Amino acid sequence: MCTIRRGGRDSYYYDRWGAKRLDAHLLGGPAAFAAWAEQLTPTRAPFVEQFICGAVLVDLDRRDALYWASMCFSGGAMDRYYRTMLAAQWPGFTMREAIDPAREFAAALAVPIRELEQVRADVTLIEAPDDLFTHEWQALLASHEDRPEALAEWIAACSMEGVRSAAEHGSNAWLTVRAADGALYEQLGLAAPWRSLLRLGPRLTTLARTGGPRPDILWQGFERDIQESVFVDEATRTVHWWQDNPDWLSHQSFCDALWPGWTLAHEDRGTRGHIERSGRPLAAIRLPLDDQRQQLAEALARLLELASVPRAMLAREAARLLAGHPDATIRVETAPPRPDTSGEHEILSGLSPQLDALIQRVDGF
Repeated sequence: MCTIRRGGRDSYYYDRWGAKRLDAHLLGGPAAFAAWAEQLTPTRAPFVEQFICGAVLVDLDRRDALYWASMCFSGGAMDRYYRTMLAAQWPGFTMREAIDPAREFAAALAVPIRELEQVRADVTLIEAPDDLFTHEWQALLASHEDRPEALAEWIAACSMEGVRSAAEHGSNAWLTVRAADGALYEQLGLAAPWRSLLRLGPRLTTLARTGGPRPDILWQGFERDIQESVFVDEATRTVHWWQDNPDWLSHQSFCDALWPGWTLAHEDRGTRGHIERSGRPLAAIRLPLDDQRQQLAEALARLLELASVPRAMLAREAARLLAGHPDATIRVETAPPRPDTSGEHEILSGLSPQLDALIQRVDGF
């Protein structure tokens, strides 16, 4: 759903597949984006059905844009790079990514969204087991009860925290509680069962303390897997939360009632804000430079549609088959069986200096 506000008048547009390329069109800047939106199917009112995957309101009068897409750029750690690139393409505009999409667009467009009341009713306090954050870890320890030597060797090689991280593989939610005395208690878990850890209410502060502080929980690249973070400061009774790619009908903004006496606020800087709020540097969780460069290159390849070009896909598949069967003969009708001929390698290699400059600007490597 796209809305272009010009001369005090709103014009509405819709495209069934438009959200798949919304982030790329936004990077074209205001004029190019408006031109693209205005050739979509016009509608009499904003298309705000609950199954939509993207929405944009561009106010050309006030030079303001509100945007949301369920699969914007590469998400997570890549969001800070996308915002930087977006700001460069929209000079003079205020660019706002919706964190509570349905509510924010309902307010901005002055349209009712009936499903919001049901979401409000659905957001209730959840009871969680005492071993919420330790169940998998305890299960791993139990599985080695008859092999203590093997466990001891594993711990000696990887450290206790390294072994525990194996038990927590797949965890995407990061909880940090800063106690009144400044001590940090941290846990990893899953947000999926309840859509957000916030639905556990203040009991999170107790669950976070299970097993005591975990000073070695972080590693370089930790931010890669995190899709939700919750930072609780007991001294100020504040909770800062962040979620990667929020749903159209988001639950988090309705969780305030579950935390009486606390102030809940969105962490606009994501995992970077979370780690720095705890008094630690971004370097403690940041992806290594080579990984950061690779992820950016892959994200840009998607934006440029290189990853979905048939010739490039066939060339990559031919290269994969040749790697496993070097003596084979593989015939590709539309392109030689070498990935370089697709043009993808050359284009991304040409972008390398710009990627490094962007990484330096955003993360200060």
